[in-house]
Amino acid sequence: MGTLIINAILVLGGLGTALGILLFVAYKKFAVPVNELEEKILEVLPGANCGACGYAGCSDLAKAIYENRADIDSCIIGGKDVVEALAKLLNRESKAAAVVELVAVVKCAGKRDVSRNKFIYEGVRSCEAASLLAGGEKACERGCLGYGDCANVCPAGAIYLKDGVAVIDRNKCIGCRKCVTICPRNVIEMVRKDKKVVVLCKTNERGRKVKEMCEVGCTTCMVCVKVCPQQAITIVDNIPVIDYTKCDNCLRCAEKCPTKAINKIIN
Repeated sequence: MGTLIINAILVLGGLGTALGILLFVAYKKFAVPVNELEEKILEVLPGANCGACGYAGCSDLAKAIYENRADIDSCIIGGKDVVEALAKLLNRESKAAAVVELVAVVKCAGKRDVSRNKFIYEGVRSCEAASLLAGGEKACERGCLGYGDCANVCPAGAIYLKDGVAVIDRNKCIGCRKCVTICPRNVIEMVRKDKKVVVLCKTNERGRKVKEMCEVGCTTCMVCVKVCPQQAITIVDNIPVIDYTKCDNCLRCAEKCPTKAINKIIN
């Protein structure tokens, strides 16, 4: 009996050794060679694999940069630090000075206590699903539906729901734009990270009709246009649009806006 056990152990051990050798040979034969410089490029990239650059992940982007198929500023979420590091590593001209860091902003402040609904929605708890039913339950057809499709796709955990509206923590946002892509109402937009004011409304209605839908909606009163010393605000389709190349963060528009549709970014 003891001999049988020993023989079985020896046979299994031999098989394990043989399989190990075969796997090692196969690895050596079929391994895809990776360039050392390409590996260093990959180490510089943030490793988020978000796909915002247009490539499947950081490995594909590293390969594209190494093969000169992608610029060193292709990583949208990397910012100036990544661009400078890649320029130094590859001995290329730095484009860091031209990089404008962006963060996502939900351009709606219509929480439950200040906005109106057209009906009670009892379907699938998804913005995409809700939008298919008469455009969603919110009276404002351009407001945030608040079911968190954006939060579900955010790789950085930067989005949370508060009183029926999605909120983005700009300190966590990596700028991957996944939330922008998935929002069925196009409520989320990218804005410059160095600017301190944002228009938190996208309705193109005016005056009393806006107030009937949402207490904090923009009524197109034009006060923001009048008080901006840099003439950085224009009205497009009844919505204030801030030219951030002119905005100097004076905050006068936010201070004077009667409904706080233009607001100071606080986080």
